Amino acid sequence: MKNGKNYLETHHIISLSHEGIDKVLNVIALCSHHHREAHFGINAEELAKEFQNILLNKPQNFYL
Repeated sequence: MKNGKNYLETHHIISLSHEGIDKVLNVIALCSHHHREAHFGINAEELAKEFQNILLNKPQNFYL
């Protein structure tokens, strides 16, 4: 940010265009650099797989 403060952006692990749900359990927080990389970077497909593994390996009671 221009004021020098850090912030995070939300990224849908399974995109809404691929029938992902718009819920907290399908979202990961990324810095703006990694968010851009997740969408447009050369490793975007690899990151998508890594994010999906994170989603699949969360404990079932993670959101309780």
